[in-house]
Amino acid sequence: MVLGEASSVECRRTLQRAWQASSSEARTHEQLEEQQQCRVAAPAEEYARSAGESKDAVARGMEFRLTTFNLLAPCYKRMHSEVSTPVGGVGTGLLANRAKGQRTARESEFDGVWRERALETVDFICRHMSSSDIICLQEFWLDPAYHAIFQSALEKDYEFYTVKRTGLKSDGVAVLLRRGKFDVLSQLGLSLSSIGNRVALIMHLRESGAGGGEVGEDMILVNTHLAFPHNALDRVNQMSQIRAVTDTVEGVMVEAGLPTMTPRVVVGDLNVEETDPVCGHLGRNGFRSAFTSLHRERRVITHRNHRGEEVMCDHVFVKAPGFAGRRRGDSVAPATAPEIPGLVPRLCENVSVEEALVLPGGIDAAEWCPNFSLSDHRPLTVRLKFPPQ
Repeated sequence: MVLGEASSVECRRTLQRAWQASSSEARTHEQLEEQQQCRVAAPAEEYARSAGESKDAVARGMEFRLTTFNLLAPCYKRMHSEVSTPVGGVGTGLLANRAKGQRTARESEFDGVWRERALETVDFICRHMSSSDIICLQEFWLDPAYHAIFQSALEKDYEFYTVKRTGLKSDGVAVLLRRGKFDVLSQLGLSLSSIGNRVALIMHLRESGAGGGEVGEDMILVNTHLAFPHNALDRVNQMSQIRAVTDTVEGVMVEAGLPTMTPRVVVGDLNVEETDPVCGHLGRNGFRSAFTSLHRERRVITHRNHRGEEVMCDHVFVKAPGFAGRRRGDSVAPATAPEIPGLVPRLCENVSVEEALVLPGGIDAAEWCPNFSLSDHRPLTVRLKFPPQ
C-alpha cells in the first residue's frame, strides 16, 4: 500500500492512460532512443551557445522546489520467494534456486510485477511531488514500456531529460523540469568512469517566465548516482567520480561565461553519508548540504541498502555566494509553516533553504520506514531561494 493521501481523479485517469500506452507500446524503442540522443551528450563547448545573451534587464532572484529520488530500477530489484514464474518462463521457486546457487530473479523478469510498481510510483509522484519544479531520478529504467508509463502520466507538466549509463547497463538518471519554469540552455551527458558505468547529467538552466523587463537567473544542475562502496577500489572510484563532476561543472561555467556567483546544485544518490570524503570534497569546493543547513543536528534515513544498513546517502548540495551552511540560530527567518515543530527557514546570508524534508511527510525518518515499499530509497525534497545574481 502506497503511503499518503488519496490521489486525485485526474491522476488516476492519467495512470490508466499510462498503462494503456505502455501495453500498446505507443512509443517504440527506436523513438525513445532518438529522443534521448537529441537530448543528451551535448559537448561542453555548446554551453557557450546562448549563454552570452544580453542580461541588461533587471534580475529577479530564483526560487524553486527540488526533489531527488532513487527509484530502484526493476533490473536491480531482487524478487522475494513468493514470486517464482517470470513471463514466458517456467517457475521453479526462488528459494530452490538460491539453494542451488543460482542467480536471484529480478523484477524486470516479471512483466506484471514491475508494471504495477511503476504505476504506484507514478501515483506517488503525482500525490507527493506535484509541487516540485525539478525532479531528479536515479535508477530510471530506460526500457521503452517503463519509460512510457512515466512519460505518459507526467509529460503534461514536466519535460523529460535522460542519460543512460554506459556499457550494458539499462538504467540511467533522469531530470524532470516543470514546463514553463526553466529554459534549458545546454546539457551534457557525462561518463564518470568506465568502472561501474556511472554517469551524470549536467544542465545549464535559466529560470523562464520573467516579465516586466526582468530576466531569469542561471543555474548549473547536476543529477548523478555514484558507485556503491563495496570495497576500497570502489571508494577510490567514488572520489574519481565526484572530482569529475566538480571539474566538469567548473569547466562548464568557464565555457558558458557564467559569473562565479551562479548557483551550482549537485543532486542525487552519492552512496555515502555526509561525513564521507566524497562529501568532504564537495565541501572543500564550496558546496554545502541543503538539508544539513536547515536541520544541522538531525540525521535522517533515506536508504536501507542490500546489506541492511540504514543510511542517508541521498543529497542536495548547493554552491552559491553566501551559502555557508550556518548552524541553527546564526541567522533565521520568521517561521511560516514549518514541517517539523521548532524548525524554521535558515538564511545563509542571501541564500535560504526554506524547507527540507524526507517524503512522504509526516512519517518519522529517523529510521527506515518498513511500510514504504516503492523503493529502497525515500525521496528528499528541498525548497531553495536565491537572491538576484
